[in-house]
Amino acid sequence: MKQTLRDVQDGSKIATIDIEAQSDRKHIYVSINGIKIYEINEVNDRTRGLHVIIMNQKTCDLLVSKVFDFHDGDSKNDLSQFLNSVNHSRIAIFLIKDKASTGFSKAGRSAIESFGCKLVHNITIRDNWVCITRPGVGLVTESIMKRPHGSTWASPAKVRSSSKIEISLGDADLCEGGISEERYKRKTFCKKYRGYENACNFSVQLFKETPKLLTNNVAHVPVVIIASNRPRYLFRMLYKLLNIPGADQKMMTVFIDRFHNEAIEVAELFGLRVVVNGIDWCHSNCRVQQQYGKSLSKVFDDFPFADAAILVEEDLEVSDDFFDYFSQTYPLLMNDSSIYCISTWNDQGFQHAVHDPLLLYRIGFMPGLGWMLTRSLYKDELEPNWPSNRSYLAWDLYMRQNNIMKGRECIIPDISRTYHFGAVGMNINKDKQKKLFELRPFNKGPPQKLDIEKLKKNNYEKVLEKLISDAEVLNYTRTSCKSADEIIPNTKGKVYVLFIKMEKSDYFNTWLRLAKCFSLWTDDIRGFHYGLIRFWIKENHIILIGWPESRYAHYKPKDIIPVEIKEKKEQ
Repeated sequence: MKQTLRDVQDGSKIATIDIEAQSDRKHIYVSINGIKIYEINEVNDRTRGLHVIIMNQKTCDLLVSKVFDFHDGDSKNDLSQFLNSVNHSRIAIFLIKDKASTGFSKAGRSAIESFGCKLVHNITIRDNWVCITRPGVGLVTESIMKRPHGSTWASPAKVRSSSKIEISLGDADLCEGGISEERYKRKTFCKKYRGYENACNFSVQLFKETPKLLTNNVAHVPVVIIASNRPRYLFRMLYKLLNIPGADQKMMTVFIDRFHNEAIEVAELFGLRVVVNGIDWCHSNCRVQQQYGKSLSKVFDDFPFADAAILVEEDLEVSDDFFDYFSQTYPLLMNDSSIYCISTWNDQGFQHAVHDPLLLYRIGFMPGLGWMLTRSLYKDELEPNWPSNRSYLAWDLYMRQNNIMKGRECIIPDISRTYHFGAVGMNINKDKQKKLFELRPFNKGPPQKLDIEKLKKNNYEKVLEKLISDAEVLNYTRTSCKSADEIIPNTKGKVYVLFIKMEKSDYFNTWLRLAKCFSLWTDDIRGFHYGLIRFWIKENHIILIGWPESRYAHYKPKDIIPVEIKEKKEQ
């Protein structure tokens, strides 16, 4: 719930909030000004233990809620680690539900005591206890109810706290050029953090006036921003995302894996809603796939009217027509059951291999890196089978499995609408960034009309049939390749077809060797449509077809021998 601010004579703004919280065996809740923001009213092992709620001290938004079941040995250490990451300026609420004393370590109790909750050391079996605290301003309201005897449970423990939150805007040093709440936020942020040039240069506007989309089919579609502890990446991404046509703050949520204060404050600087997923401690793939799963589940629960969602990561820069691209392709996603997702990314979209910003492809692969999916796909198919926190399966590999995609395809652009700039991360380093992502364009032009009709399943096949029929077939008989110049003529504006050996649907040896020759993606197989892949070389449109496995193999003339590139030892 957003607090209501009232102006006072000295230029400050003051909010008074009433927080009520109850600890009980069955029924726990937290309410702000009479509205419950957190409530559980049932008895089961999933919800037992210590519940920790962290709230934004200025907006009263719930940032993170986490349950520590001390019957699980790992939770003893997790509690201390989690609380050590929480800024003491936040509002923290601690409640016991059902059993929490068993296994409640001294270190965990001491960590809570550092927030000002003294009675935590008195908790024994079947007691109820609740503490509301904001240690940064000395606010502590606490209650404990002891069990009367034997196996009887204690009565509910309930507390109520009223707190005035004051935001001063009267300081002339903070308000040069006029009183501005945004300016105050930026000044405060820049006193704490360094390295944010656009945030701390007050001649630069964080929010610019951008034209609205003439037709916006995704105005109701929420945007999931996946983030971790890379706050400067997040700032760069948000600064661009919020200043392009179609951007809408109220439809955006930043999902952060754990409680990283600087990343949270970056998102708040832009006035965005923040959700801390509180991902459990586990191996790297597990943390990322749980981050995606929890974020998608949360966004579809919080936006029940949304029939789709857009996902974008913190290390991506988006093009000016990012939302327009999704707006134009949205009807295709919703009306064509053969479409799995819409992506703004082309894995083969290197500088030398793309040409047409209006050209889109259908491919049997899920690229990610700025993409849109439907509610029905996630809720009906993906969510029920999402990998558990014990699985080593990465989220994108899960989504790319044949039994998950079921023959459906994703739409991608020839020229990407996102640019991957992150060189530091879980699966990225400077060398990999330079090799796979640095030499890539992304669309710089304004929104333009896309021919979506051509992307419909039957129409796309007709487009391909005509392209292949009218194209010039290349005849390359050598078994090695050092550069594209050996195969592609020195022309411009032509369409060429190249048939390569592909005896099984998973036989991509020749393709991977050709991809290296053409300086394309070679880490794995990406971008094919039923054994056919399209790209550009020297501004010529290249259609490469695997023979005999591709459904388009029958176009091969009888006198053409499919290209087979062999390893050096085989030549």
